[in-house]
Amino acid sequence: MRYFIMSAKTISLLILIIMAATLVAWSSSGARPGAGPFLPVADFPIVGVTAPAFSLPSLSGAATISLDAYHGRPVIINFWTTWCGVCVHELPLFEKFYAQYHDQVGFIAVCSGKTEQEAKELIKKNGITFPVAYDAGRKIAGIYQPPRPRDTRRIIAFPFTVFVNKDGTVVYARIGAFVTIDKLITLLQQAGIQIKKEKTPPPTLPPLPLLERRGVQTGN
Repeated sequence: MRYFIMSAKTISLLILIIMAATLVAWSSSGARPGAGPFLPVADFPIVGVTAPAFSLPSLSGAATISLDAYHGRPVIINFWTTWCGVCVHELPLFEKFYAQYHDQVGFIAVCSGKTEQEAKELIKKNGITFPVAYDAGRKIAGIYQPPRPRDTRRIIAFPFTVFVNKDGTVVYARIGAFVTIDKLITLLQQAGIQIKKEKTPPPTLPPLPLLERRGVQTGN
């Protein structure tokens, strides 16, 4: 029988690896002991704080779109860009959600694009009726996705979505796209936002072509 003797340095390294793996698994689950309804993804810094107020130019009718207009009711805020294929692919899902549930949960899309005109053309092309605000320079996006202390380079990942409860607190934040309304509703409920499901089958987005899975991240 062979015996392997590990040095103290090797043992310490293994312990660190195990601890790191455990932390990743815990973070990915969205759980945080004692956090109540908060559902953070990893260490998204905006979760648990009062949603920063904003008033931006509207791309969908009204002169401006303000978060204050949703005071006292829950709201979803989706941040996207015109050059992000995943973001644009997600828009029809939100349109269907908005058509069915806008009376229960508010919805605001915040777009960062090369130009307002480009954003307006995408909105028209996709038949979007929900409120869309234009975030020039990604200023509001940067506030809602603040840098973490360990970040060495400033990156804003798109798309990302946050849930704000009726008290104005961010209770959930996620980087990435939703593919089913059912999943979106489930997460809203888990975050403490009351929403009654429709009886009709939830729409699901078709698979995104591989060549269109681009533009998910942009530096700032």
